[in-house]
Amino acid sequence: MLHKDDLVQICKYLKGTPTRCLKFDPALVGVLQVDCYGEPDFVGLLNAEHAYDPVCLKSRTIYMLMLGNYPIVWVSKLKQEMALSMTEAEYITLYQAMQELL
Repeated sequence: MLHKDDLVQICKYLKGTPTRCLKFDPALVGVLQVDCYGEPDFVGLLNAEHAYDPVCLKSRTIYMLMLGNYPIVWVSKLKQEMALSMTEAEYITLYQAMQELL
C-alpha cells in the first residue's frame, strides 16, 4: 500500500514526464515473462566503511527484476541483517527480491 506522500511524488513524476514510458510490442504481450537476477555481496563493504569495524560487516543486496527485456526494478543496498555465510546472503537477497516481486 502506497503512502500519500509516495503517491503524490509518483503523480508529479508522471505529470512532468508525459513522453517517457515503457513500450511493449503487442506481439509479445502473451509471452512476456518476469525474470529476477540477484547477486549478494557477502561482507563486501565496497569501500564504504572501515574494514575492521564489526558494525559495518554487512552484506549488500543487489537484484534486478525484468519484465521481458525491460528492467522494472533495480536495487543495491546494505542489508540490515548480518549473513553468516554466502549461502545465507543469497537466501536473504532472494527473499527481498521475491518480496519486491509480490
